[in-house]
This record gives sequence, structure tokens and C-alpha cells, in this order.
Amino acid sequence: LPGDVWITSSDNVGKYLLLTNSHDGGSSLRAMFTPIRVVCQNTLLAALEKGAGNGISIRHVGDVLGRAYEAQRLLGITVKYYDAFGDQARAFAQHSLTREALARYFHDLVPDPKDANPARAISTRETLHRLFEVGKGNALPEVRGTLWAALNAVTEFVDHERPTRLSIGENERLKRFESSLFGSGAALKERAWSQALALLG
Repeated sequence: LPGDVWITSSDNVGKYLLLTNSHDGGSSLRAMFTPIRVVCQNTLLAALEKGAGNGISIRHVGDVLGRAYEAQRLLGITVKYYDAFGDQARAFAQHSLTREALARYFHDLVPDPKDANPARAISTRETLHRLFEVGKGNALPEVRGTLWAALNAVTEFVDHERPTRLSIGENERLKRFESSLFGSGAALKERAWSQALALLG
């Protein structure tokens, strides 16, 4: 979509829509908002309201006027979505985190399992802390040490470093893409956004 969302003077996010369709008329066309951070190509999924990260559905309509109304509705929703996204992301970039607050944020996001070995959760949190410090774009002066850097550590982890479980013959990049936008990776990113909003109070 035209125009970027500027979070700081040096950090911008591209505005994209991802469209999925069954091509047989059996299901609605689905439009998902997929903001992409330009500096690192991470896909952000903002939980701006219930279900926002899951996108919207556009019914298959046969008449031209009906399609025009659907397109107009989608574009109106898109503008509102990216306005709200930009406002919230800029608030994250203005919110500095103490070490204790950062540790709580990551621990709440990836808690230790109740009745299992916590090694995997601990390893994930260690990776998130590393990406918070040295992740792509997180060293920018207006980003370093902020809630925006913490959120982007999560998106970089999901999009590029999170281990994927593959069945025989599955493509790792495709599997990671699907998880990042539709599966457990998407859910983790939406949770990270929601918890970031909670930290703002």
C-alpha cells in the first residue's frame, strides 16, 4: 500500500495487505494486515482489536456494485488499522524498559511450563534478550532499549530464528512463513503486541 508508517525518524514500517483465496468460491477472500518493518523485513501482527490480526473476510459477490462496496469497506478499514498501528508503535518506541521490566515482559510471553523441563522456555527468552540488544534495527538510537525493540525482538525470533517442526518433504521457509502469519508464530506476535499495550497502562 502507498506510504510507510514512520515509528521514529529512522525506523519505518511498510503497509501491506496479504490476500488469500480458495479460488473455487468455497470460502471468502481473506485480507490480513501485514505491516513489515523495512529495516529487517519482519512481519508485525498488531492485536489492535479482537480478531484484527486474523484479518477480515470479503464475501464473494457477483455484481460489480457489490464488489465496489466491498473494496471501499476494505480500504476504509485499512486506513483505520494503519493509523492505530502507527500510534501504538510510536508509543512503544517512546517507552524505555528497565532490565527488570524487560525480563518480566519476556517471561510473561514465554513462561516456564508447569510440569515440564523449562530448558526450551529459558533458551527462547535468552534468544529474545539477545535480539533485543543486537537484533536488526534495534541499535538505532531512537529504538535501543525501548518497548518497540522488545516487540521487534519477538518478531525477528518468530520470522527468522524460531525452530520449526518439519514433516518429511516440508519446506522450512514455507513452514516458517505459514506459522509467522497464520499459526503459532502469529499467535505469539499478537500476544507480544497485546502485552506491550498492557505495559503502557
